Amino acid sequence: MGLIDKLFDYSLFNRLNPLEHTTRVPMKIWTKLSLEVKGGMLVLSVNPQNVDFKQDKRVTSDVVKSGRVYYFWSETPGAQNLDILILSVKGTSGSILNRVALPKYTQKVGEQITTNPPEGALNIKHQKWMTLYAMTREAAYPTELNGAFNYAYIEYVSPLFPEGKKIIFEGHFNTPLLFSENAGRPFLIDYNFDFHVHRTTPDLDIILEQANKILVNKE
Repeated sequence: MGLIDKLFDYSLFNRLNPLEHTTRVPMKIWTKLSLEVKGGMLVLSVNPQNVDFKQDKRVTSDVVKSGRVYYFWSETPGAQNLDILILSVKGTSGSILNRVALPKYTQKVGEQITTNPPEGALNIKHQKWMTLYAMTREAAYPTELNGAFNYAYIEYVSPLFPEGKKIIFEGHFNTPLLFSENAGRPFLIDYNFDFHVHRTTPDLDIILEQANKILVNKE
């Protein structure tokens, strides 16, 4: 196994410094269809390398004789003029080298041990990557949901937010998963997607407000 494979096979938690990564838990992704019809959510084996938060404000401007005038648009007086939050997620699949194709393959099922790899068998990272790709390709209004919108969800934990605060982003994938292959590292697939957030649980404003009430240790 090469150095890169070892790094991506490594646990999400750093064994040498567990305190530093106590909030670095696996990201969970699911859709209404996958949860209600297909029976589960995706727990990533390898977290994305980058998650960018982008949220513009609804602002327009006009040039007038005395300079430039800015207009800040909101639905009601006193309401925020924030535009939709977009998460730009970039990651790597982790090693999708399917070792079941190697001559020394063995698998134990119960008390039985087989040395014949099943045709087309995938390792767990490969399966999860394919599941994520399939989720991003699902229909907005699948027939299985009887006309209901197929919301997508991301459960996210970050050291940026107070410890223990899991945030669930509800929204939709802007496009199917975008990915690229590199001949120099054929078993590591780089991918990215944009996720448009309709709402969050809990509300981000509430999390930020509560954070200001937490006592700071002045040691």
